Amino acid sequence: MDSSSNALTRWGHPNHEFEVPKPFSITGITRNIHLLGGDSTSLSFEISGLLPDSIFLELIPGTKDTVLLLTMKPNSNGRYTHLMEEVYQDYRYKAFSPANHFWQAWKKVVSPDYYISVTDRPIMEEFSITIIPPDYSGLPANIQKGNQADVKGLKGSTVRIDLKSNRPLNKGFLKLDNEELPLTIRGKRAAGGFIFNRDALLKIQLEDNRGITNQNPIPFHLQILPDLNPDMRVIQPAPIVELGTDQLIPIHLKIEDDFGFSTLQVGYEIQRPSYIEDESLISIFPIYLENQNDLSQEVKTIWNLVELGLMPEDEVRYHFEVYDNDVVSGPKKSISSTFIAKVPSLGDLFTAMEEQEDQMIDELILHSDEIDGIQKQLENMQLKC
Repeated sequence: MDSSSNALTRWGHPNHEFEVPKPFSITGITRNIHLLGGDSTSLSFEISGLLPDSIFLELIPGTKDTVLLLTMKPNSNGRYTHLMEEVYQDYRYKAFSPANHFWQAWKKVVSPDYYISVTDRPIMEEFSITIIPPDYSGLPANIQKGNQADVKGLKGSTVRIDLKSNRPLNKGFLKLDNEELPLTIRGKRAAGGFIFNRDALLKIQLEDNRGITNQNPIPFHLQILPDLNPDMRVIQPAPIVELGTDQLIPIHLKIEDDFGFSTLQVGYEIQRPSYIEDESLISIFPIYLENQNDLSQEVKTIWNLVELGLMPEDEVRYHFEVYDNDVVSGPKKSISSTFIAKVPSLGDLFTAMEEQEDQMIDELILHSDEIDGIQKQLENMQLKC
């Protein structure tokens, strides 16, 4: 009946051009779509009539500088679907199916035009991270741009974030792992900061005045740079020395550190002979550093032990300690091995005195023999004359 009616209509309008009947029609299911920048969406079409093996999807960006042509095949539900991931611009789209053979009266089946409209999310057009090291390090501030995902600094550094968004902002915050720190907002600009105390993952979350947030913020990896322990080498004294009557110990040290020193000292205790009951106590002898910011230096000084009131057979066991100037985590130190300074016993002193006397006698005898020889030479000279 429909065919007869259509034929009669054509016969009754001989001057009207009628569209050639098509074997199917294409209709969009998703139709017009609104997205936030960076969101994904599916484009779906359905067929009324005979299902073709495939249809084409035509995507025209809002800039109209290119046309994208994709092929879609039917899924198990008989629908033709294409997934668009991370859409950041507007599109016009439609589906069509051209005739497979030249003798077919219809050229192609085309769906209506549909549109994808994208609302921009806030993004960072300008971004910088300023790292201000702690004062003790003596290092200058370092400004790092947003294209560097690794942020490194000494513990205790001040980190400042400055950014400019493409849209006026309502609020924002810095996210350090699970901790949120608010940003100060001024129109499109935002700023904030924190003290660098641990390794962490930093993300910047923004919300514009429409309530729209930025998507998938870039993660910045914060890494603490180590402040190394100071290094020390003892050039003088020897591991074991015997004190003379002046009771002086020459000291010669080589010390090095990456940022400087706070303290150099000798830690010592006096050990009395076993027959004297006395509790040894650890004491400190400070060594003056002329320039604590000199990162590599040799230190020479004299340690005078006279004031310790040492007695025969006493031993002074001591070591050297050097501390760096880390006021954030606390000064780190290096400690030398133990050195020993001995006071000779009375027996050793008497033995030494006897050896000195014997040496003096030997020298006198030697000088006496030399004098006798000279005397004989003079007498012989007189006889010859």
